[in-house]
Amino acid sequence: MIMTMKELRAENDIKRELLTEQNEAYYSKLLVYVRLQFFFGEHRAEEVLIEMLDHLLEGQEEGKTAAEIFGDNPKGYADELIGQLPKDGKRSLFSFCTYFLIYPFAGLLMIRGIMLLIFLQFKAIDQHIYLYSGIAFSVAVIIVYNVAGWLSSRGTRRSIFGEEESIRKSTVRGGLRGGLLIGFVVAVMQFYKEQGPAILIPWYGSLAVGFVLWLVSRVIKYKAVPK
Repeated sequence: MIMTMKELRAENDIKRELLTEQNEAYYSKLLVYVRLQFFFGEHRAEEVLIEMLDHLLEGQEEGKTAAEIFGDNPKGYADELIGQLPKDGKRSLFSFCTYFLIYPFAGLLMIRGIMLLIFLQFKAIDQHIYLYSGIAFSVAVIIVYNVAGWLSSRGTRRSIFGEEESIRKSTVRGGLRGGLLIGFVVAVMQFYKEQGPAILIPWYGSLAVGFVLWLVSRVIKYKAVPK
């Protein structure tokens, strides 16, 4: 019987309590690192983490440390392990790309609907969207959302194994990246300002479509995960 994601994570949490403080610290780094690998199926990743944990507990009973079992280079071991995951454990590329296209667009529509609803309580607001401008802005937001997510995930993965930059350098780099991403969106908005036919999309339409797309994105994300 295939365990669900919830059951796998619950079992992981219970078994981790049996680890020594030193081994738990080592394993926790591997756990976070593996879970941040977006291109691999979450369910298969959780199964691999349980297998690693069982192996670690067996070694611990024999008096071994995690470093003795997996080596002194946890990142290298994790990368090697991830590279050996079977192809059928990888997420569908189509589903992966579709999710990261629909999800931010759904959020954008719902935010627009909520903001219009709030501001309409105080004054009349034009609820038309210029088609070409709307498409360009949506594409820009989707790009920025995914790039920002990738950069954040990359930084987290690096920091797990002590590869983080100094706080000052990291802050400056983050500020520059954030400024460039925001500047990109602003530039697109200015370049495509009020272009294309105007289409009336009231706040409730924006909110409803956004919510439906959000539901679709959730289904796409988890459709390959055993329930």
